[in-house]
Amino acid sequence: MKLSELDQVGKREALADYITNIEAEATPVTSMIPKGKRPNQGLVQFQVERYKESGHKGVPENEDAADFASTPRALLMARRQRFWELPGISEEADENVIAGEAAGEMARQKRNALVTLKRSLEKRVLCNYDSVKAAAEVGAAFRGLYQWQKSTNYTDLPAEDTSVLMPAASRFDGTIATFTEASLKTILASIFKSRRTRSKLDGVLGITLKETISLFAGYVDNVSNKTPTRHLNLDQSEKELITVVDRMVTDTADIDLHVSSFMLTDDENGLPTAGTDISGLILDMEMLELAYTRLPRIRDLENRGGGPRCIADVMAALVNKNPQGHGAIVCTG
Repeated sequence: MKLSELDQVGKREALADYITNIEAEATPVTSMIPKGKRPNQGLVQFQVERYKESGHKGVPENEDAADFASTPRALLMARRQRFWELPGISEEADENVIAGEAAGEMARQKRNALVTLKRSLEKRVLCNYDSVKAAAEVGAAFRGLYQWQKSTNYTDLPAEDTSVLMPAASRFDGTIATFTEASLKTILASIFKSRRTRSKLDGVLGITLKETISLFAGYVDNVSNKTPTRHLNLDQSEKELITVVDRMVTDTADIDLHVSSFMLTDDENGLPTAGTDISGLILDMEMLELAYTRLPRIRDLENRGGGPRCIADVMAALVNKNPQGHGAIVCTG
């Protein structure tokens, strides 16, 4: 019997929506980043708008217009990357009845492949690796946000105009023990000075860094050590002690805080590194895009007798429209 559209597995539109919503709390960045325009090649070029500084004296009477100038603009580039998972099972496994899995084992493998794809995409976005040019047996890869968010120029595809790079004050490098509320406010003030306006930001933080920031509400520095100023939110019926900070409102920005387990992972095996739980990013999601050349899809392959198999893949580039609109917290221990 011919395959009908209603029975078809892996239709692109459904998978595109699914990949955005899947594990939204576990993968907050790729869930929140807007989708950009489809790149027409492997190298994505985009413009960064810059506004020149101008005085505000009055124009003298009868003075002719002279010294014309254009508004400066800079160009940045990013590479496109393909991610894939290759689910497959044996003929025998495909025929087994799986408890709680009415659609069968292969359907489960396809769903799991999409989850793994989403996690891989999130890990790359939150990594500290520069972009990679495709070469023999080397796949192209896009630049992670920890490389985007530094004040020195990039090794691959460097910016021709370095004035568009992130200011050094927007990044903290040090130990988690020395990261304080003042450190965070320094980053936010730097972003404010670059943008010249308050921003609505999202903080994506390792769990230890998130707990450190939550303690800002309970303690304040003094000249010797810490002075307790904790105010208990104690419900008389539930006896709850709430020590969580999920949102900060400061003079320079409003920040929603999210926990991530996928920062600064190893690109070879995807496992956490020493900085995963103690580092974080301060992001303006409107200044980021995931430009999909290929939306997530599942393509079934011919069964040659060994069992069903398929390719689950996605192809995208990470576009950072304004590195000066973000900040980074990189802790070493």
